[in-house]
Amino acid sequence: MKLRVFVFDAEPTVRLFLSECLKRRGYEVFAFPHGFNCSVCDGTVCADVIITDAVLSHGSGIEFLEKQREVGCRNKHMAVMAGSWSREENEKARQLGFRTFTKPFTHTELNEWLDEVEQDIAPGRALGTSFLANSPIAADRSLETGDSKEK
Repeated sequence: MKLRVFVFDAEPTVRLFLSECLKRRGYEVFAFPHGFNCSVCDGTVCADVIITDAVLSHGSGIEFLEKQREVGCRNKHMAVMAGSWSREENEKARQLGFRTFTKPFTHTELNEWLDEVEQDIAPGRALGTSFLANSPIAADRSLETGDSKEK
C-alpha cells in the first residue's frame, strides 16, 4: 500500500535516511527541515503518517504535533523520535497517542510500527493536497536532487 508520510527533522542526513527507508516500502515521502503549522486544514487528511524529531527549530516535536491536532489535523499515526527522552516527555507523547522512537532505532523497529499502521489505513482513502500549495515552507527537494545544503 502506498502511504504518504511527512518527515520533520532539522538534520538533512536524518531526513534522507528516513526518506530512503520509507521510499523502499513504496511510500510517497515529503521531508521538511522544520515543523510548520498547517492552518489550511480542509477537513481531509494530508498524510497517513507524520514522523517528527523531538527537537525542532521552532519548538518541540510533541508541541508541533499537538498544534497540528488543535488546527484540525485528523492524522492518527504520528511518531516522535529523540536521542534521549525524559520520563515526562516519553509519558506525555504516549498519553497523546504518539509512537516514540529512541535514536538510534532499528529498521525492524520502524518497519514493525509501519506494518501496524498499514493494517489501520483504508486502501481507498482520499488524501488532501492543500499542504502542497499553502504550506509556509516548501518540501525539501534536496532529497530528490542530491543537493544537501541547508536553506
